[in-house]
Amino acid sequence: MTELVPQSHNTARKWIIDEFSKNHSKIVESIAKARGKVTISFDRWKANNDILNLLRVVVHYLRDDYRLHNVVLAMRDTLGSHIGTNIANHLFDVLKDYQINSKQIAYFTADNATNNDKAL
Repeated sequence: MTELVPQSHNTARKWIIDEFSKNHSKIVESIAKARGKVTISFDRWKANNDILNLLRVVVHYLRDDYRLHNVVLAMRDTLGSHIGTNIANHLFDVLKDYQINSKQIAYFTADNATNNDKAL
């Protein structure tokens, strides 16, 4: 039971990194086995304090069991400006990290912000 009690201020961070490390390759493999193409949705959220700018990237696909899978690939602090090229660079890095190439993608879904159009 003591393994569930944080031992330092870095414990939760370590748990998250450990889970990511254990599951990253499983997620890559699962996406590679998708039935058909995948859909990528993304959105940016900016805090009112101008410190935190998050890019959320989610992949949606059918697996071999024909069940819909929705997997959050990133909640990335994008830093820098809210322009299309910055969004595109971060989005590309996430897709590359999960070995998703353009031939696998059917659609992108995002809100109608001009910077999202430019990113795509």
